[in-house]
Amino acid sequence: MFKVPVSLNEDIKKYELHVNDFINEKISKKDFKPFAAESGVYWERDGINYMIRPRIPSGIISLFSLKKIVELAKKYNGSRLHFTTRQDIQFHGIKLENTIKIVKELKEYEIYTRGTGGNTARNITIPPLTGLIENEKFDVAPYALVATEFLIQDSTNYSLPRKYKIGFSSTDEDIAHVKISDLGFLAKIKNNKKGFVVYGAGGLGAVARPAIILKDFISENEVIYYVQAMKRVFDKYGDRTNKSKARIRFILERLGEEEFKKIFFEELENVKKEINIENINISKFNKINYFINGEKNSRKQDVIKSKYKNRYILHIKPENGNVEPKKFYEFLLKLEKIDKNLEFRLSLNQDFYIVGIDGKDVNKILELKKNYFKEPKSNNIKACTGATTCQLGICSSQGLLGNILQTLNKEEVKYLPEINISGCPNSCAQHQIAELGFSGRKIRVNDNVVPAYSVYINGNVKNKIAEFGEEIGILPAKKIIDFLRYVAKLRQNDNSEISKFYKKNKSKLIDKIAEINLEIKNNFNKDLSIDY
Repeated sequence: MFKVPVSLNEDIKKYELHVNDFINEKISKKDFKPFAAESGVYWERDGINYMIRPRIPSGIISLFSLKKIVELAKKYNGSRLHFTTRQDIQFHGIKLENTIKIVKELKEYEIYTRGTGGNTARNITIPPLTGLIENEKFDVAPYALVATEFLIQDSTNYSLPRKYKIGFSSTDEDIAHVKISDLGFLAKIKNNKKGFVVYGAGGLGAVARPAIILKDFISENEVIYYVQAMKRVFDKYGDRTNKSKARIRFILERLGEEEFKKIFFEELENVKKEINIENINISKFNKINYFINGEKNSRKQDVIKSKYKNRYILHIKPENGNVEPKKFYEFLLKLEKIDKNLEFRLSLNQDFYIVGIDGKDVNKILELKKNYFKEPKSNNIKACTGATTCQLGICSSQGLLGNILQTLNKEEVKYLPEINISGCPNSCAQHQIAELGFSGRKIRVNDNVVPAYSVYINGNVKNKIAEFGEEIGILPAKKIIDFLRYVAKLRQNDNSEISKFYKKNKSKLIDKIAEINLEIKNNFNKDLSIDY
């Protein structure tokens, strides 16, 4: 059983007190906002409704617990549930007074929201199918879960200079993006012993930098030492006066790599003297139900065959990462009647997997999926929530995603590379490490303000050090479709590995962007000033 924070009851009381004080105008919005964020509650763009983010530790959740979350979203008239790019699920469209009720009722099922937002240690990411595939070094989920359990017990982790993001990856493909994390662990086997390459001080956003390698190999039982040492470095040296310079990567930038490593390893030695690693029980999270060998079942592309006899996993991609609570609840109720012991794994791509399906139930669940989820045109495109609900959003990234999926046909979508769309430079959709990324902004065209996107190509985290995409131009939001059609046409004629494709076609893509921008400058349409 995952151990919830020891301070949870007191945290909920404090949150309720702050909500009531804000409603009764005893405290200002400025004073209420930080505490709400630390409690996993955010204002939405309309200034009326709120978003709540429960913690789904590393995206692993039982059918029973997920059903309870969806039941509450339905009960309190949530407009939608959104699967995030950090293996969480968010309530949207919730009234402020109902956030208290939801937080309290979640607690009854040992689900909590404290620390899922604000200046806190965020959800620790893992590959969604770690422990369920053969082509990985080893299962990294137990290490992520024990690190989560360790961090959430310490109240000082709820008042850091900014957010603290940690990831664990089980293959060099780096699905959990450890090479751009504040702290990252990449699984490695050395002399037949499990361990990790440790990365640190990376991050995306307006000022991005790849993580540096702190240690080429540590043993598996040293993970907590590194988690705590980096937290202490952050706490001591993070900039609390300038939010835009507060992340760990700016400490590295300010001190230089040599000095940063010096203070980190000094802190590490202090931590090793204070923490008794024998009290950290990794084995409690070692229970793995089903393994898969990556073989796709011939009956359906999204069914993955287990190496254990008669067990399967089903992938589901909700449209735009969103589900309607009432409809999704009906789906879960019917799924429960088939097998109440199923597990869900949330991914970093706004989708999820149903784990441990008995062979006799595969066709039933496939039919259920068909009735409740539209077949996606692509599993390879994602977008953050954007300006529709996010107060920091500049462009409607969800609107652009919807337009792409509605406008382009299946043949065009088939030839597109991986696409990540962020509504602003903060890179919540990780546009800087995508094969093709878009970052929302505003531009002026003939004295008209136009929603637009910077275009990035050839980002990846598969090499030893992450490589950020190159910005090749800026396009109005409503001209992205024209550009994607051009990319799809080029890819149809040259479907080579993506980095080779860009090397050969980069100049053509730059020329196409210039051609589109010249055309709109000469023949401006007022519709370009209206976002999706």
